[in-house]
Amino acid sequence: MGYARRVMDGIGEVAVTGAGGSVTGARLRHQVRLLAHALTEAGIPPGRGVACLHANTWRAIALRLAVQAIGCHYVGLRPTAAVTEQARAIAAADSAALVFEPSVEARAADLLERVSVPVVLSLGPTSRGRDILAASVPEGTPLRYREHPEGIAVVAFTSGTTGTPKGVAHSSTAMSACVDAAVSMYGRGPWRFLIPIPLSDLGGELAQCTLATGGTVVLLEEFQPDAVLEAIERERATHVFLAPNWLYQLAEHPALPRSDLSSLRRVVYGGAPAVPSRVAAARERMGAVLMQNYGTQEAAFIAALTPDDHARRELLTAVGRPLPHVEVEIRDDSGGTLPRGAVGEVWVRSPMTMSGYWRDPERTAQVLSGGWLRTGDVGTFDEDGHLHLTDRLQDIIIVEAYNVYSRRVEHVLTEHPDVRAAAVVGVPDPDSGEAVCAAVVVADGADPDPEHLRALVRDHLGDLHVPRRVEFVRSIPVTPAGKPDKVKVRTWFTD
Repeated sequence: MGYARRVMDGIGEVAVTGAGGSVTGARLRHQVRLLAHALTEAGIPPGRGVACLHANTWRAIALRLAVQAIGCHYVGLRPTAAVTEQARAIAAADSAALVFEPSVEARAADLLERVSVPVVLSLGPTSRGRDILAASVPEGTPLRYREHPEGIAVVAFTSGTTGTPKGVAHSSTAMSACVDAAVSMYGRGPWRFLIPIPLSDLGGELAQCTLATGGTVVLLEEFQPDAVLEAIERERATHVFLAPNWLYQLAEHPALPRSDLSSLRRVVYGGAPAVPSRVAAARERMGAVLMQNYGTQEAAFIAALTPDDHARRELLTAVGRPLPHVEVEIRDDSGGTLPRGAVGEVWVRSPMTMSGYWRDPERTAQVLSGGWLRTGDVGTFDEDGHLHLTDRLQDIIIVEAYNVYSRRVEHVLTEHPDVRAAAVVGVPDPDSGEAVCAAVVVADGADPDPEHLRALVRDHLGDLHVPRRVEFVRSIPVTPAGKPDKVKVRTWFTD
């Protein structure tokens, strides 16, 4: 069974809800049939990309399903991405069409000045695209699925922090395996999953997992802590996904103590490194519902740190144990498997692994070998089988020929009660090779002594890890994907 068919077959009585009301499963299924018919009538053949520009709306969920049902690959345009990056994604993914919502018509117009697309369609009346909502499908017309199990269902573009963004292609079979992994982490459905993250990316995948298990997608246009608390209480949400920084904001919000969160089963966070001390504080305020997900664009879900794991403070530097049907090995530079406790690159093999980088066999061959994927993350397994990440390969700092792992230094710095966040980078140094530098965000009104922070690192990790420079900053910049932008941070110490 194809992925889109599996999701469609799982849709329950109430498919989507939010502040604007609810959408029944019957209405969502009809919308998918209508859109699939309209896309086919527009001449879009299977195997091509359909670039989609939209907000967090129920019709965006229907569009994604319709694209996949007719055997095309969904290309979600991240709302935070620059127009040049979006245009590049449209062209690179072999997009036969651009479909956009009226609310983003201005951006669509900007894109169409930069890239040529054979077919332009809109989800509603606009001046630039044919309105496919005005199409009709005869009553009782079945949805003709044209997806193939090994056909590409999604091409998602990386954030480009290590170079040109890469198109990550996942098959229908791999996406269906993501549903199985989600159930293993979040429990059996139906869920009422609150999604405040963009549907063009992970939010759309979580929405489809929710529908496949008979659940209800609770939509928010964007993250605002008070709106999230209100939606959890109003909609009796059972699950919510947050970036780590959003988790801290929610846990520290003054309205939290008077909010009814009794419906919550999982508060899932991931997508960027978490600060252990702030996660511990969040657990104290929110209870035993926290779960960390570790994954990559190329590998999808890899590991999870369960609510029970969060009760052990020493495990808050871990990302959890590998999920069922996910194999993880730590390997050296030559690809040899390392023993437990050794530090090396994280390699992954699972049914969720990408088919490859879209039309880029050279880059694909660099990271895929014998079904195994090189993640580019550096980590180690502890005695209990929990995976701990120490760095990204490109972020390792070489000091006097010794590897300094930036995440270990960040963990020590953020253990200081006055430190809210830290980003550690290496910059060229004529004597040691590289010098360790730290950008540090402190609590309001705090004024820690840089020398005290250096001494803290020296006591925990040794002299080579001590930051040569410590700069206090208002915030750590992030990439469009929500990860610390260390390229930007590095310029603070080199310009």
